[in-house]
Amino acid sequence: MTEAGSLSGWHVIKDHEYESKPIEEIINHILKRLNPKFLPIKEHMVGMDVHLEELKSLLKMQLDDVRMVGIYGIGGIGKTTIAKMVYNDILCQFNGASFLEGVKNRSQCNNDRLQLLQELLHGIMEGGHLKLESIYDGMNMIKGRLGSKKVLVVFYDVDDSDKVQRLVRSYEWFGPGSRIIITTRDKQLLDEYGVHASYEAKVLEDKEAIELFSWHAFKVQNIREDYVDMSNRLVDYAKGLPLALEVLGSSLYNKTKDEWKSAIEKLKKNPNRKINDMLKISLDGLDDSQVEVFLDIACFLKGEAKDCILRILDDHAEYDIRVLRDRCLITISATRVQMHDLIQQMGWSIIREKHPSKRTRLWDIDDIHKALSAQEGMEQVEAISYDLSRSKDIQVNKKVYENMKKLRFLKLYWGDYHGSMTKTYKVFLPKDCEFPSQELRYLYWEAYPLQTLPSNFNGENLVELHMRNSTIKQLWKGRKVLGKLKIIDLSDSRLLTKMPNYQACRILRSSTSPFVKG
Repeated sequence: MTEAGSLSGWHVIKDHEYESKPIEEIINHILKRLNPKFLPIKEHMVGMDVHLEELKSLLKMQLDDVRMVGIYGIGGIGKTTIAKMVYNDILCQFNGASFLEGVKNRSQCNNDRLQLLQELLHGIMEGGHLKLESIYDGMNMIKGRLGSKKVLVVFYDVDDSDKVQRLVRSYEWFGPGSRIIITTRDKQLLDEYGVHASYEAKVLEDKEAIELFSWHAFKVQNIREDYVDMSNRLVDYAKGLPLALEVLGSSLYNKTKDEWKSAIEKLKKNPNRKINDMLKISLDGLDDSQVEVFLDIACFLKGEAKDCILRILDDHAEYDIRVLRDRCLITISATRVQMHDLIQQMGWSIIREKHPSKRTRLWDIDDIHKALSAQEGMEQVEAISYDLSRSKDIQVNKKVYENMKKLRFLKLYWGDYHGSMTKTYKVFLPKDCEFPSQELRYLYWEAYPLQTLPSNFNGENLVELHMRNSTIKQLWKGRKVLGKLKIIDLSDSRLLTKMPNYQACRILRSSTSPFVKG
C-alpha cells in the first residue's frame, strides 16, 4: 500500500474544474500506450539492426537523466531510417513523443517555427489540438508543462544548432528520463549544441549491400545468377551507400540485360541525378574556399597524405579540411584523405556542369584532349591531372599553356604503369614552350620531354617539384627565388648534369636519387 500511495497520478488543478477533463487525459494516455503511433519504415531494412543496437547503447535508457544523442552522416546513408527505427523501438517507454521532420527547411520564418512548436507539443501532450498564439507562448508551454514529463523528441535534418535552440533553449526543459535525438550532416553542429554522444552512420558491408540491391533490383533476397557480374559492378559503384543501392536497383528492375549494360556505361560519366542531388545538399552552407578545397580533393588530391595537401593548398586548408570532415564529405584514414566514390563523382559533376570554356579543373583524358586541341578556353584552368598511361601522343601548341595564367596544379603521371611498359614521352612540346608559373604550387611531370624548364619559369609559389624519368639536363639557368619550395624529386633523370643554386630555399627534402641535392 505504501508503494501504491507514492505513485504519481492526475489531479484536478482548480476546485471548480470538472473531473471529465483529467479522465479524458487518462484515457488518451492509456490509448497512446496501447496503440502507439509508430512511424512508417521502408521494407527490407538490411543491415540496420547493428545501427539500432549501437544507438540504443548511446541513449543509455537505464539512466534517469535527460540525454541528447546525435546521428550524423552523408546524404543517403540511412540517418532517417535509423532515427525512425530507434524511435519506434523505444517509443512506449515515454509519456509522450514527437518526430519533427524537415527542421532545416521549416525554421526559417516565425510561422514555420510556430508550426514546428505546435507539432512538438501536439505529439507530446495527450489529446487535443493546441493553438499557440506566438513562439514565446509555445516555448513557455514547453518549459512549464514538460518539465515533469519523460519524453522522446527527434529533430530530423538539422543544419544549424540555432534552429534547435529557437525551439528548445535547453534540454533541461524536459523531464527526467527524456531523450532527444538530432540528425544532421554536420558533426560540428552536434558539438555546438552539446550532445552527450554522437553516432556516425556508416556504409553497408558488402554482403548487406548485395542483399539490399537485390531486394530492389529483383524483389528477392538473392541476385539472379545470370545478373551476378553486372550486379556486383553496380554494388561496387555504390560503395555501400543505401540510397544508391536502392535507386540503382529500382531503376533496373524488370529491365533487359542490354539495358543494364547501357546503364552501367552511362554511370561512368553521368551520375544518377537523384543520388547526385541528395549528396550535393551536403555542400550547402560551405563558404567559397571550402567548396574549392572540396573540388581540389575530388578532382586531384583524393588519397594523398593530409600534410601533402596542406602544403599544396593555401594556409586556410587546415580549417577547411576539418569542416569537410565534420560534414562526412571526406575521411582521414592512416593520415590520408579519402572520399566516397559517389561524393567524388558529385564533385566532378559540379565542374562538368560548366561550359567547357569555364571549367577550372581538368582530369578526364577525353576532356583534356578536347581542351588542348581546341586551344581556347584555357584561361580559367587552375589544375590539370593527366594520366599519361591512358593518353595518346599529343603535340601541344605553345599558346595553350601561355593562356593558363591561373594554373596552380599541374600533374602528368603514369597511373597504370607496369614494369614491362616503356614510359614514352606522350606530350610533345616545342623547345620555346612557355607557361605561366606565378600561381603554380605543384608541378609533377613524369617523363618531361625537354632539357630545361621554360625560360619564363617563375616558381615563387612552388611548393613541390617532381620530374621523375625526365630528359632534364638543367632545371633552369641562373638563380631563382624559391622560398616556398619544400620537395624536389628528379629521380631517374639520367641526363641531369647540373643543379641550380638553392640558397634562397628555406627547406629542401630530396628524393633517393643520387642526382638530387638535399
